[in-house]
Amino acid sequence: MDQKSVNAYKDISYCFILVLLVVIAYFGTIGNGFVNMDDPLQLTGQSHVLSGITWDNFLFSFGPESWCGPLTWLGYAAGHAFFGLNPAAFHMMSLILHAANSVLLFYLFRRMTGAYWQSVFVALLFALHPINVESVAWVAELNNVLSGLFFMLTLLAYCFYTDRPDGKRYILTLVMFALGLLAKPVLMTLPFVLLLLDLWPLKRIGFARADEKDGGRTVLQGAPVTRLVMEKVPFLALSLISFLINLHGANVKMGLYSSESVPLDLRLSNAVVSTVKYLGKLFWPQDLAIFYPYPTMIPVWQTAGAVLLIVLITAAALRVIARHPYYIVGWLWFLGSLAPFLGVFQAGVWPEMADRYAYLPFIGIFAALSWGVSELSARWKNGRQVAAAAGILAIPILMALTWSQTGYWKNSETLFTHALDVTKNNYMAHNCLGLAFSEKGDLEGAIREYRQSIAIKPYFLDPRNNLGIALFNMRRYGEAEEQFRECLKIHSQKGDVYNNLGGVMLATGNYDAAIEYYLEALRLNPYQEGVYYNIGNAYLQKGNTRKAVEHYKRAVDLRPDFPDAVNSLRQAAAAQKNTEQLISRIRQALASDPANPLLLTRLGDILRQQSEYDQAIAQYEKALSARANDINAYNGLVLTYSEKKDYANAVDVLLRMKRLQPDNPDVYYNLACIYAKQSMPDDAVGWLKQSIDKGFRNWDLLKKDPDLESIRNTSFVNDLMNQ
Repeated sequence: MDQKSVNAYKDISYCFILVLLVVIAYFGTIGNGFVNMDDPLQLTGQSHVLSGITWDNFLFSFGPESWCGPLTWLGYAAGHAFFGLNPAAFHMMSLILHAANSVLLFYLFRRMTGAYWQSVFVALLFALHPINVESVAWVAELNNVLSGLFFMLTLLAYCFYTDRPDGKRYILTLVMFALGLLAKPVLMTLPFVLLLLDLWPLKRIGFARADEKDGGRTVLQGAPVTRLVMEKVPFLALSLISFLINLHGANVKMGLYSSESVPLDLRLSNAVVSTVKYLGKLFWPQDLAIFYPYPTMIPVWQTAGAVLLIVLITAAALRVIARHPYYIVGWLWFLGSLAPFLGVFQAGVWPEMADRYAYLPFIGIFAALSWGVSELSARWKNGRQVAAAAGILAIPILMALTWSQTGYWKNSETLFTHALDVTKNNYMAHNCLGLAFSEKGDLEGAIREYRQSIAIKPYFLDPRNNLGIALFNMRRYGEAEEQFRECLKIHSQKGDVYNNLGGVMLATGNYDAAIEYYLEALRLNPYQEGVYYNIGNAYLQKGNTRKAVEHYKRAVDLRPDFPDAVNSLRQAAAAQKNTEQLISRIRQALASDPANPLLLTRLGDILRQQSEYDQAIAQYEKALSARANDINAYNGLVLTYSEKKDYANAVDVLLRMKRLQPDNPDVYYNLACIYAKQSMPDDAVGWLKQSIDKGFRNWDLLKKDPDLESIRNTSFVNDLMNQ
């Protein structure tokens, strides 16, 4: 067997062993479920995935509202198309990708260096280190392992290009990089990694000791650095474009944190301190958690110590750059790849650090360790045997730690209970644990967790919103509304809060208010099938079957497999047909009796319910022409003008009613409501006082009527409620 065949056989054998070890270590993830952090945003609750692969959905995946890159979205959509919302299928996808990344990493270093054992050890550390469990076991991190695949393919394509530089190989490298950015912008620092590979192990540039006559200085050899840098300019351009697009997207979805909310000095301190903490997790991977709360302050000594350590490691690596370039390459690979995730720029709820951020950066450290240990062990008697034994011993230890860590990802409850066990003041874990309790019906337990989250971080919106939902589900509508309104004080542009407020209004019979809140939610995000469904319900309760059909249909268009919307659309369409038939019968009756006030008012009521306001007004006016004191027709006119927000005409009709029924307290009360809706508190209170003088005593209505919201906290209403 020739040497080429032997090498191929060895490559295949090592790759098979790598895949086998990865499968054994991560096999437990196949039985895990989804978790309630980010999985709903990107998959289980994402209509653009659940509604299938369509052109509109594909275009949406490129927009700023998308929560994942277009390629990742395509992976989710394809997985759902074939397997539905089966968590095992998505966990299998991540496992396969991680195994492939491990194999490609081995082949990459073996091809660049020709060193088998060092390359195997780098791949083993990457494949089995428990810090990578988060990237593999979390369905929402499919983008991490998918971008990792294109990271490896880009580096391999670059190696082929450096073997024989030509345009086709260069373009292939650029295409692989672009695809990686479309999976996740984590690859934006890859051009920097390419420059490092030019130094080692590709050795397109190098350092050597000059002759003694030149002072024994370290001098640069190889290709001109300027040419190598220019070679990376197209890659840098793609990185910049990706950075700007994703910066805009992050601002649209979550809002960038300002220096007032998270001071720049704190962000910089955390950047250097967390860098050292990552190294700690590398050598002692214990107390790993899905979320590490961002610190409120960092002692100066910690920042100074972290800076000193980073400087010393960098200086030591630079000192031996000529003889051992892998130290500086591995170290700068780690620092450069980690830089975008150190929180200098922040959006949404940013963690102190995150295990998933180490997925690609740690490869640099793994490489420096592998070649460093190999170099050092060669200097000692039996050193290689000792190093090999230590490496073999490390494999089952890493596998056991990884297997144990995957167990925490079984479901949301186990995951966030563990996070609370290994971290302090973890408001995110309390919130997500509350969601887990809510999902299994333990609303009291959920409320307890939400309140703990709020106590730790009062301006964290999610637990307050979730608390409102839990209270709503317990039919404590007043308390739920209070929490939702507090949410809007924190973030006035939060669409799901408006949707939830609409739910409170719908449950308490305030259908017009419900519709207004739902429409505001859709203004902020028009791609919400659930909100369209809720508006349909509100219109159906109002009797407006035409509008109900319209919104149910929009919900079904967004998500064809939405069973509640499909059923409601069918029922509303049948009701709409009945309504049209009823209108036709009334019109036929009016043809023979055109001045019948009862028929005219009934027709006006039906047309008003269908939002045919002008036609409704015409029917009410005809009824009043036939019978001038028809109170039902007057009430219909007031409701119609009010729903149209034509408050001047509504007031005019009520004043006409007042002349007919000067002692009717309801007329004065309705005048108070019309003025309150226009935020005219003095007039509203004045008419309310007259209503009470005339005998109005419906205090429950006074407490709950949304029309009176603008005067609810006036001294008169407060005194009235106290009495």
